[in-house]
Amino acid sequence: MRDRTVPPDEPPDPDTPATGEVDPGPTRTISPGEAAGTVIGRYQLLQQIGEGGMGEVWLAEQKEPVRRRVALKLVKAGMNSREVIGRFSSERQALALMDHPAIAKVLDAGSTVHGAPYFVMEYVAGIPITTYCDQHRLSTVERLELFLHVCEGVQHAHQKAIIHRDLKPSNILVTEVDGKASPKIIDFGVAKALSQKLSANTIFTRVGAIIGTPEYMSPEQAASSGEDIDTRTDVYSLGIILYELLAGAPPIDLRTIAFEEFVRRLREVEPIRPSTRIRTQDPATSTDVARKRQTEPAGLARQMRGDLDSIALKALEKERSRRYGSPAELAADIGRYLRHEAVLAVPPSTLYRAMKFVRRHRIGVASAAALAATLVAGVAISLHEARIAQRRFAQVRELATTFLFQFYDQVTPLAGSTEVRASIVDTARKSLDGLADEAGDDTGLILELAQAYQRLGDVQGRTGTANLGQVEDARRSYQRALDLYARVPVDVESPPDLRRRLASALWALGRLEYNVEREDAAEPVTRRMLELLADRVPDDATRMLRAIGEVSLGQIRLKQGHGAEGVKLLESGRKALVDLRSSGYGDAKLPDEISSAEERLARARVSTGDLDGAVAMFLDLVRSGEACDDSGSPSRACRTLGVRLSWTGDVYAALDRPNLGEPAKAAPLYERALHIQERIAALDAHDRQARFDLAARCGKLGDAIWQSDPKRALELYDRALATARELASKAQFELLLDSYQIAICRPLIQLGRLAEARRVLTEELRRAKTDAQSAYADRVGEISVRLMLPQLLVAEGKRAEARQSLEQLATDTQALHAANAGELDPVFFLSASYRQLASLADDADERRQDYLKSAAAWHSWPATSFTAREEQNDLAAARR
Repeated sequence: MRDRTVPPDEPPDPDTPATGEVDPGPTRTISPGEAAGTVIGRYQLLQQIGEGGMGEVWLAEQKEPVRRRVALKLVKAGMNSREVIGRFSSERQALALMDHPAIAKVLDAGSTVHGAPYFVMEYVAGIPITTYCDQHRLSTVERLELFLHVCEGVQHAHQKAIIHRDLKPSNILVTEVDGKASPKIIDFGVAKALSQKLSANTIFTRVGAIIGTPEYMSPEQAASSGEDIDTRTDVYSLGIILYELLAGAPPIDLRTIAFEEFVRRLREVEPIRPSTRIRTQDPATSTDVARKRQTEPAGLARQMRGDLDSIALKALEKERSRRYGSPAELAADIGRYLRHEAVLAVPPSTLYRAMKFVRRHRIGVASAAALAATLVAGVAISLHEARIAQRRFAQVRELATTFLFQFYDQVTPLAGSTEVRASIVDTARKSLDGLADEAGDDTGLILELAQAYQRLGDVQGRTGTANLGQVEDARRSYQRALDLYARVPVDVESPPDLRRRLASALWALGRLEYNVEREDAAEPVTRRMLELLADRVPDDATRMLRAIGEVSLGQIRLKQGHGAEGVKLLESGRKALVDLRSSGYGDAKLPDEISSAEERLARARVSTGDLDGAVAMFLDLVRSGEACDDSGSPSRACRTLGVRLSWTGDVYAALDRPNLGEPAKAAPLYERALHIQERIAALDAHDRQARFDLAARCGKLGDAIWQSDPKRALELYDRALATARELASKAQFELLLDSYQIAICRPLIQLGRLAEARRVLTEELRRAKTDAQSAYADRVGEISVRLMLPQLLVAEGKRAEARQSLEQLATDTQALHAANAGELDPVFFLSASYRQLASLADDADERRQDYLKSAAAWHSWPATSFTAREEQNDLAAARR
């Protein structure tokens, strides 16, 4: 998937001076590397303050329009190869993309009269971070707090698709601002672009060349030419810096060994714990920093032992998949340490996480923790005799199911319980896997395990419930449950209770696939569920489960472009649920299932063209629901309200689908839904589903305000992507990334950032390309992307091309409409195409004809108050 973020403000163009004027060059011929006193553009070189392999950094003075000292970097004399110029241009372009207090800012850029590039940065009069911590004798906590700011800066660079690749203390300078230490990351000279789109000469790396500083490079840097480098390389370098801040020296000291031995140790030898390193260093060879760290109180090593050791070593894992996935994850674990919370770097021991959790919630989990301790103690006894082994098997069986059905439910309502729940799930999964291997033909155990695996899938990834956002793991658990039922086996001839168990597992897998937009995978699973429950005279429990399945299949068919069938299924499911209520059936879940069916039926009304009816239903649901207390912890009623507010907003102004065209009414609804979701996400920093929903709410609000406030819309879209990247599952993040790429085009065009919009839209058009055999939803998606192109062409002054594009789009949409006469989306897009054509018409008659074609599109649909109103609007426009 693509990985691109758009800064909230336009970055300075790295290929022109900040004034926007062409640099006239100095008054005399100069070349890079000339002495102090040389004038380059508006800057006079004062003294050289740094030198790298390709460039020189000078302290320079700017006299106008403001007088200040700056750092000016230019290519060294003789270093004018294509490779060097490419890297140099990429560095200044990378810096120009970033805007973070922990990263030195680019102020200006240009070229000398000989074409040698240079760029100007803020001057950072600081000292390396390790030296600063040593000179100021910072405590371990103070060092960690300072290091967190560095992680934030590197994370910002990664969000702008830039890997530094040369992080080391000398590239992290610390100054004091208002008496507080402030780190600045400098020297992106060997940075790598994740998107490979920084410039035409992005990054040139010689085969076999090592990029970075040996003592601070990752194993993959030492083992490759740089083509297989990703963001975890910077995480490794941050790990070395953290190690040095803690222990006073890096894990491997290059001064004491040959380079070949250094590379071997880097690739093969695991570093010792920082707490051990600080006790065992030889004073004769240790650094000044290390010696001074050794003079700190004797408790220093003890303070570092455990969590801090684990954090540093996780960042230094040689296998990238075992490292922290990002600087934000590393910083989050350090934050947990500082708050005395469980750190993720510690091996996932249930007892460890539970004890950390109890430290913060002693009363809330006292009984649950006691239960867990009792069970774990019971299975930890060494057993040898067969009789005791049988007892152990029974205890493990009880442990797995108790963890999932009792302990998990006890801790779920508590804020911040995600880590404990994840540990519970991991413990239960391992126990279940062992039991499944030993189940043999024990039907009772097989059925018990199948139910437990379904429960495991629910807590791993079932949307709408407290889950861990582990979509792939949930899919595997549901499939494991289905495989177990097949061993019994369970079919249409089985007793009703067994068929309901299997049907419930099928429904859960179908919902999972639907929620990650795999409706073609969800449909056959859900149809199999309904076939399994097709009794002539079903009992009430079977009727309820079948009705729930009909509602789910109705949603799937709507998504697949079969609106009439989808609405029919939804109405049938809702009616069956209401009839059960009328008959006095007392299942506690029945009221919620009826409300859910009504919500989905309201959404389905949009597909029938009854948008007025849909918004009326939603507003009634909002008014009739339980009250949401905005002052306390968000309740279940608040979660329900947030969803309903968002869906109501969609009817008013959802992009790329039929809507009432009233974003001013949608925005406050989305605002409140976002506020509710922010409170939900704040309950637990590790709740993946809550983070995914928060990202979605940010995007919705951006959709409603992109015309009235395009700058804020971009900020909301960026926040959505950053939120999803931070914690959402891979499948969830990819969904958000695709919608993000499409969404940002509109505000970019609105703000006049046409080059950026063109790059994004070109890629999206390529990705959205379909053919006649493509799924209906994919073809609709392509049309929605293509509809943005004419807007960009008009903004670029290419009206003729815009009209030509719209005419072809109208032709293709008409073909889709003819093949899918029962779907409203093609009608909506066909009208949008003709209305845009009318706005570009060369004369009144042409304009009139375009509006009449739009009216005809609406007229082709069975009349509703919405479609009739749209048709009349077009006819009125045609008469003007």
